[in-house]
Amino acid sequence: MRILSQCQYDWVVVGQEGDRAIVIKGLRKSYGDWPVLWDLELEVEWGQVLVVFGDNGVGKSTLLKLISTQAKPDSGELYVRPDPTRYAGP
Repeated sequence: MRILSQCQYDWVVVGQEGDRAIVIKGLRKSYGDWPVLWDLELEVEWGQVLVVFGDNGVGKSTLLKLISTQAKPDSGELYVRPDPTRYAGP
C-alpha cells in the first residue's frame, strides 16, 4: 500500500507502508544543564500513527522541534524520509 499526501489538490506518493519515515539514533538534547532527551531511539514507518504524550517538561515539544528542524540536537542522528536532517544556523 502506498501512503499519499495531498499537496495543492494533487496526490503525491511520499512513501510506502513498511518504509521508515523517521529514524532517530542516540539523540540527546539539553537546555543548559537540564537534560531533556538522552539516548533516544525511535523508528516510525510510513502510515504508522505515533502518539506522544506525557507530563509537562518531559520533552514532547522538544522532540517535535527536533524532527521539524526548529531545534538542533546536542548529539545523535536524525533521519526524515530517511534523509539526514540538516540544520541551519549555529
